Amino acid sequence: MAETLRFDNFNVGTDSVFDIGAQPEGDDAPQRPGVIEEIKTVFGYEGEDLGGLIGEVAPHMTLQDNIAYAEEKLSEDETREKIGYADEAPVDIARAWGERSGLQAGVLRPLMEPAKELPDNFSAAIVTDAVANWMKRMTSIAIEVGGKTKVDRLLFAAGARRLGATETHLAPGGTSVADFMRQELIPAYGVARLGGPILFDTVELVRSTNKDGPSVMRRAARQLHELEEVDLEQDQIVVPAVAGNWMQKGVQARQALQGVQKGFDEDPEARQLWVASRFFPLGFTGREHKSTYQNPYSAVGNILRGAKLFQDIQ
Repeated sequence: MAETLRFDNFNVGTDSVFDIGAQPEGDDAPQRPGVIEEIKTVFGYEGEDLGGLIGEVAPHMTLQDNIAYAEEKLSEDETREKIGYADEAPVDIARAWGERSGLQAGVLRPLMEPAKELPDNFSAAIVTDAVANWMKRMTSIAIEVGGKTKVDRLLFAAGARRLGATETHLAPGGTSVADFMRQELIPAYGVARLGGPILFDTVELVRSTNKDGPSVMRRAARQLHELEEVDLEQDQIVVPAVAGNWMQKGVQARQALQGVQKGFDEDPEARQLWVASRFFPLGFTGREHKSTYQNPYSAVGNILRGAKLFQDIQ
């Protein structure tokens, strides 16, 4: 049986996002189209404009705000029958889409194509602004990559955002992201190296005056471009990200680095931009805490956003 096309084995140059999660008929399972086609059917959407589909399915940037609508649509008996899930609970359908798409799988691969042999050396790992729990996970993933191959530099890039009042117990609300990185994340690297090998030659922090993700990533790219030790004409860079978000972080990094170095990552024989993430499980009920499980209903919007990023980059 042919391997199911998923995000983690997707080739941006040759594969179609509408085939993600498609399954041939098996001994104990019916044939199914790609998960995006099933999502379109559930939400009554026609056409291939993923931007419009995202606006219909998951219009809110805050993932939790999209949960109720997805749950409502999947609770309709007639809708479930249309996609061959008449006997399944709504949450199980959303969960099945997440599993078939490979959304939550861990990766260590070039952004543009499935995994190749791990490079002997990355010039830098870039950890950028996100919610506090995500920043902690990204730092941990950077450390994991540093334990597998040489990473010269761990670069933290902070935006102008301040932590929300209940974002983390590690720092009070109003703490700047730069201070959180300096006080909590950079020391985490220090703890990781005690009694073990030095994972990074340099750990540094840069700060953007803007809050949005692309601006913060551009600040990181400018920093790398200005360093004599980094040669963006040929060096390889890795971007840690949480599961389901590596497509966004990777695209942001590729665009930012191409903005300072023409031709960056455009040679298919020598991909320069890699992404790394760790498996993070989908919930079983939709009521689990977001720090330990990805809500299956909010994952639906992530599937579409990841697909659109891949579609737009081609």
